[in-house]
Amino acid sequence: MGAELAEHTLAQSALITGVTPDVTALRSLLSDSIANDPRFSRMLAGKLSGIDTFYDPGDPAAHPLTGTRAHDPEGQGVLPLLHDGRAVLLAMGDTSISGPAAERAAAAGVGVHSSRLAVTGGPAWAGVTAALLRPDGHVWWATGLPAGTEEFIARTVKALENLPARF
Repeated sequence: MGAELAEHTLAQSALITGVTPDVTALRSLLSDSIANDPRFSRMLAGKLSGIDTFYDPGDPAAHPLTGTRAHDPEGQGVLPLLHDGRAVLLAMGDTSISGPAAERAAAAGVGVHSSRLAVTGGPAWAGVTAALLRPDGHVWWATGLPAGTEEFIARTVKALENLPARF
């Protein structure tokens, strides 16, 4: 990620400060592409802002959402939940986080909120019953285990215990 960031910064600097005819032509081409192609504009914005970053969980058994950025296309959004800079445990739909999992979340300084992402977040979120988000909005952990079961509670508590930071 660091090398990519440096490369993107150099490319932006060259486009902003370059005054030669070839750089001016390239800047004009990119400006037109950004203005006329929303997909290109979104892709470029994601790359340059780091929003499209994926963090490899390093665990082949991890939920497929782990490492991706939580995104709610219907705008019900998770971003307002992250404003205080701490991790958030999302309970989907009618799922509730209580007992040992809620106690562990409180001890770790993790906010617990209900979410509709299992419905509004697209196919990747279908069947998810809970997800733990990093403060930057990326998924640390997710599960589709039935809420309230012993395994659901045990895995939720374990995910909270394994947070790399306390908030």
